[in-house]
Amino acid sequence: MWLILERDAGWLESRAESWWKSWCWYILRGVIPDLAGEPSEPKQGILGLLNENSPATVCQEVLGLASGQDDDFGDILPSLLPLLLEKPNTELDEKLCAAMRANAISERNVNTVGKFVLTRAPEISIPVCLDILNGAVEGMDEPVVETVAVSLLRWRAGETWDSLKAFVCSGDERGRRVMGRLAHEGESRLLKSVSTQQVGELAEILIELFPPETDRVFEGVHEVTADESVRTLRSRLISYLGGLEDVESVVALRNLERGFGGRYPWLRRPRSEAERALRLSRWSPFCVDVVASVVGAEAKRLIRSEDDVVDGIEYALENYATALRRDDGESPEDLWNAAKGAVQTPKAEEHVSRKLCAVVRLYMRDYAVAADREVEIHRRSVALARGGEPGSEVDILVQVPGRGTMSGDAIRIPIEVKLSCNDEAKTGMRAQLADRYMPQLGASHGVYVVVWMSLPRPGELRESHRPKWPSMKSAREDLRQQAERLSEEEGIHVRTVVVDGSLR
Repeated sequence: MWLILERDAGWLESRAESWWKSWCWYILRGVIPDLAGEPSEPKQGILGLLNENSPATVCQEVLGLASGQDDDFGDILPSLLPLLLEKPNTELDEKLCAAMRANAISERNVNTVGKFVLTRAPEISIPVCLDILNGAVEGMDEPVVETVAVSLLRWRAGETWDSLKAFVCSGDERGRRVMGRLAHEGESRLLKSVSTQQVGELAEILIELFPPETDRVFEGVHEVTADESVRTLRSRLISYLGGLEDVESVVALRNLERGFGGRYPWLRRPRSEAERALRLSRWSPFCVDVVASVVGAEAKRLIRSEDDVVDGIEYALENYATALRRDDGESPEDLWNAAKGAVQTPKAEEHVSRKLCAVVRLYMRDYAVAADREVEIHRRSVALARGGEPGSEVDILVQVPGRGTMSGDAIRIPIEVKLSCNDEAKTGMRAQLADRYMPQLGASHGVYVVVWMSLPRPGELRESHRPKWPSMKSAREDLRQQAERLSEEEGIHVRTVVVDGSLR
């Protein structure tokens, strides 16, 4: 056939489907891949013609080999399927996936078939593999399930990471076996399919499952076991993160140091090297005025990140709250409507927002330095063109130019202000700040401020002016818990501040 393919390819191409069907068994078993000195192109050419002219027969024969029905040729599938990888055959993809779901693939071929379908047809093979991991396929032995997990880790880890992480972490012994096989059999494609954050999470899992203090020290020649391979992988992942020059790798290494730095102080080195590389990669000279401002004013702080801005906002508001209680140029009366012979009422929320905006602006002017120009603090509306709703409004917006920040991007921090009597005070953190304003601005951090408005005799307040919490302490605790849930569930960082604006 190879001779005819070389001398008269048209003759082969003109053969009827029945001809190819009768020769399919022999071609699939006679095309022996990877033989020394033999080129693979003629073999691929014959397989291509076979697959084009009789795809159903190819599908039938491959299924038979995959299921282990032909023991005499049971070892050819790992070499044969790669030759078919570039030969489209939808029926073959679908039936191999169906066979995996039906637990009809022999244990020794699960890894080979998994690689084949995950590479060619991820849209149908990934759901099948996830069902196997989640226990939706009955009667499947644990070694087969673990083999599927290894295949997903090797070829589609990024797309299935949450399920893989849950599977690996569902039992220490299972996790050690899966990660040991991944590392020992080769994981060269792993880093190409996962995000930097996922690499960091994988490194955390490996440190938990294979603690560095249990590493063995060898002298001379020794056998490399699966455990030794996975420990090498653990070190490679940490080195890989340390060699990147992006914010995600620094965050991943910080998380590693936060979780394990007490036990393993050496984690500080890759984290510090990654931070230094990031800063050097984005270095640009500061204006002389900025340098002079920092050097000449010990109290000033250079704004580098969202946390720096949020710290400054919180400190400014806490200073203002302290001044209200001490009469240090500020008075709670400014937040109330004066009423002769009648019960005083809180001023409009708009007035309070303007007051706090001025407080934050004054603080940032005196104590914060941006690398490019001044920090901007102002009230603003979110335009409809940028996703705002009619009448939607960010109470206060703090903006820091991108130059000089760690990420290189401009920082935007929205501040939402509510009086304690506002019907939306309890729900505004999520419904307005987290779900509306922060996504509109692309902000990862925000500040939620509640101004506590009460009288010496709270019962004198009108019902509509009474705080929505029984006490200021309960308000602080409720807001703190809301912020924690946002951080844990959605990765949104909200700092909460309660300012005591009550009269004494």
